[in-house]
Amino acid sequence: MPPPFLRTRSLFAPKVANPFIYHLKFPWYRKIQVAIATVLLIPVIRVILSVFCFLMAWVFGSISLAGLSPETLATVPLSGWRRNIHSVVLFWCRASYFMFGFHRRIIGEVADRKDAPTIVLAPHSSFFDVGCGLALDDVPYAVSRAENMSIPLVGIVFRLTQTVAVVRRDKASRQKVIDELKTRVQSEGVWPQLILFPEGTTTNRQALITFKPGAFIPGMPVQPVVIRYPDAWDTVTWAWEGAGVGVLFWLTLCKLWTTIEMEFLPVYTPSEAERENAYLYADNVRSVMAEALNVPVTDHTFEDCRLMEHAAKANLKLGDGLVEFRKMQKKLGLSYEDIHSLMGKFGDISQLSDIEGRVDLKTFAKYMDLPVSETLSQLFSMYDRDGSGNIDFREYVIGMSLISEPARADDSIRLAFKLFDKDGDGYVSQSEFADLLMNILITEKEEADALFEKLDSSQSGKLTFEDFKACAADMPEYAALFTTYYSQEHSSDSSLLERRSSRDVPRTKLSSDSANPQATPSPVPPPTSPTDGTKAKSE
Repeated sequence: MPPPFLRTRSLFAPKVANPFIYHLKFPWYRKIQVAIATVLLIPVIRVILSVFCFLMAWVFGSISLAGLSPETLATVPLSGWRRNIHSVVLFWCRASYFMFGFHRRIIGEVADRKDAPTIVLAPHSSFFDVGCGLALDDVPYAVSRAENMSIPLVGIVFRLTQTVAVVRRDKASRQKVIDELKTRVQSEGVWPQLILFPEGTTTNRQALITFKPGAFIPGMPVQPVVIRYPDAWDTVTWAWEGAGVGVLFWLTLCKLWTTIEMEFLPVYTPSEAERENAYLYADNVRSVMAEALNVPVTDHTFEDCRLMEHAAKANLKLGDGLVEFRKMQKKLGLSYEDIHSLMGKFGDISQLSDIEGRVDLKTFAKYMDLPVSETLSQLFSMYDRDGSGNIDFREYVIGMSLISEPARADDSIRLAFKLFDKDGDGYVSQSEFADLLMNILITEKEEADALFEKLDSSQSGKLTFEDFKACAADMPEYAALFTTYYSQEHSSDSSLLERRSSRDVPRTKLSSDSANPQATPSPVPPPTSPTDGTKAKSE
């Protein structure tokens, strides 16, 4: 049954829930193939030949860079005899790639660098993708992690192509890279073509994740290139969760060959609106590439990968940390730090559950120190966006933003406080608090008193508005519950009277029916949220 209240469609779960996981398929006949290749030392022979070719590239590359300072290398394009040596280096790099068993298949035509100063490639799914640059006769430069510059042998190739180094988690470094790219891309052919993987991290090729705007900020035309590995046995996909580098290297070396297909799409010239908005430009280019690949797009980013790392520390599965960060940032205004802090809290709640990485109604009630009731079920169903009966971390983040956080506003808390403060004397006594909870949640007095003591931090025997506000700040779920009480009080007086009349009826234990939020009557509308209302209209 669909949720009994409207959902913001743009916040629905993506078609590909986890683009950062790939489980290597290893059928028995492939095991025989690997065993034979290993016995015959084919991987070892290939590595020796490949390293020899790469050493030759390193020798000529070192000659080309002799006498150049790092400052000159970063700001002045190579020319003359130094640039001519590139063709020799390119030959040996291609030979090294060939020794690994790679065969390139090119579709389409490579655009001139004056027509398309930037080439964007996707999906980025393997460390072997670096060989894509070898398809161009005019060796391009790239953007790579600063750590890669110091890798033995490989580092010289990065410096020779005058690759721009970036520290991905350093904002100042990222801005410096953007400024440098603008200078090079707008040089009208003085610099070679820039080649970029705009996803910024590797995926399983089942979807295109968010493109970073760096390649599109200069507002110049780009040539999209889609990458495919059409072989039946995939030994190249290097995702965040899956086989490691060593395993993939060895298995790839044991294959007769590995095909990499590059399709050069027509040059994409941005409109005026796209020149002004790099994110729009990036999204539109991504759509063109996704259509060519026949895959969906998602709003996952590198920050989702960082959240996956933190998920393990919060006793969650890696995939539980995925929330589509860009969507959470764009639609809900959440920062990485906001989501990171919520993960620790959700991890603690999920530890109370029998379902790993999920929170059901029973666990939610246990965390709230409340019994399962109609009102609590209604609140839970607002979090449970897919109606599965369980809340995952992504649903928790959305629920906290659209339901609990707006309820923390002073006006919302003040309305809820008035509901409890029946005599209007400015504070809520223990008897007032217990009476209302017993009527609305049909709680036992002992449970109501226990919750009262939890809120009464001053142990004064009464709750003030500031106590309510402090509770809402520490546990926003209570804020949502309080405002739900208020909505229910003013939207259904008759049902409230019925609950009061049934106050003396013995309460039954939790059953499978009562634990199912879909079995409850239609819930009251969630607390009014400017964010929720705005998003619902805009989407």
